[in-house]
Amino acid sequence: MQRLRLKLLLLHLLSSLAIVDGTSGNFMLPVPTGATALNSTKGFEMLLQATTNKTAYMFNSQHLTTQANTTFCSIATAATILNALSFEVPIEAADASYAPYAYWTQRSYLSMPCVNSQCGGGPHGCTLAQAASSISCVKGLSTFLVYGNETNLAGFREGVKNALGTPGVQVAVNFLRSAVGQAGGGHFSVLGAFEPIADMMLIMDVARYKYPPTWVHTKDLFASVSSFDKSANNYRGFYYAYPNGLVPEFSKLFL
Repeated sequence: MQRLRLKLLLLHLLSSLAIVDGTSGNFMLPVPTGATALNSTKGFEMLLQATTNKTAYMFNSQHLTTQANTTFCSIATAATILNALSFEVPIEAADASYAPYAYWTQRSYLSMPCVNSQCGGGPHGCTLAQAASSISCVKGLSTFLVYGNETNLAGFREGVKNALGTPGVQVAVNFLRSAVGQAGGGHFSVLGAFEPIADMMLIMDVARYKYPPTWVHTKDLFASVSSFDKSANNYRGFYYAYPNGLVPEFSKLFL
C-alpha cells in the first residue's frame, strides 16, 4: 500500500510538470520513435519497474553533469561518475567555485595532469580508451573496458544489468547516436537503469540541452556501442567504473 501511494504521488508530481511529451523545452530535440523519455508517465513507470536494476540511477541522477561544450561528453560523464561514487577530489584539483565543498567538476577533472594529457578535450573529444584510462587517474578507482566487438547482445545485457544493480558500480557508454535514432555522431554518457519487461536501458544523457534521460532498446544500444569509430580506428564500447578492491561478479563475463 505504501509503495502504491508513493507511486501515485510521484506520478502526480510528474504530470504536474506538464512534460509528458518527453521534453522540457522547445530547444530540445524530440525523443526518437521507439525510445521513451524518462520525463514522461511511461518513462517513470519503467523506472519503477526496473526494481533492483536501478542502483546506479539512485546515485548518478543527483549528480548528472551537463557537458560544458559539445566535445566534453566524456569529461562530463567522468565527473558524474566520480560524484556518484563519492570519490574524493585531490586538493590540487579542487574547484574553487565550490569551496569548501570537494565536488567534482569538469574543470577540476581536467586540471589533473594525468587526465589532461590523455583526454584534454581536443576538437574531437576522447576515444573510449582515453576516457577509461583518464578516469583511472583518480586514486582508488578501477575501470573495466569492453569494446563492442568483444561481447554479444546477451553478454552486454547481462553484464550491464548486473552492474546497474550493484552498489559502487557505474557504467559509461561510448555509443553512436544515429544507431539509437538520435541526431549526432559518437557520444559518451552514463547509464542509469535496466527495465527487463521492455528490455530497455536508460541513458542519462550529459548533453542535457539536447535530450532528456531516455530509455532505448537494449539491442539498439548494443548496436550503437558495437559500431566502429573511424577517428579512433577501433570499436566503440563501454566501461565499468568502481572502487579498487571491488571485483563485481559481472566482470567474470568478460574475463
